[in-house]
Amino acid sequence: MQDLLIWIATGFGLGYSPWAPGTVGSLIGLPVAWWLFRLPLGTRLAVTLTLLVLAVPVCHFASLWLGGGDLPQIVLDEWVALPIAVLAFSRYRRRIILPLGYLLFRLFDISKLSPVREIEGIGGGLGIVADDAIAALYAALTLILLVRLTRRYWQRDPEQSS
Repeated sequence: MQDLLIWIATGFGLGYSPWAPGTVGSLIGLPVAWWLFRLPLGTRLAVTLTLLVLAVPVCHFASLWLGGGDLPQIVLDEWVALPIAVLAFSRYRRRIILPLGYLLFRLFDISKLSPVREIEGIGGGLGIVADDAIAALYAALTLILLVRLTRRYWQRDPEQSS
């Protein structure tokens, strides 16, 4: 059981990438988010919340077994949090929303803006997962703002902007 949980926590081995393991491990979140787009919004939220809750003990024990702390090879937290960045969007936008959500999520996860850094300090599985969930929430809010600003820009009358 320990080996299975470590395999899941390390993103089926992607967390052992020598280059940016969190970024590489987050890639698993893309097909998860793509699949979630097919579901009604309430179901998307429930599935994402369930994945996050289940990730807490898995990340906690994997961390203990691998040496403690929020280790780079533990990427389950990244790939279960990534869908948060795109949950608010419908299926028809997924081709542009998914890559943008991924990039914004990675930006906020790497930059560790407040309170992400402080939440990471909680420790254990909760700290490991919660900081990524907040980074994904920042990405979602930024993406919503970008879409709204872009929509307004493209809907303006070109004659009025001259």
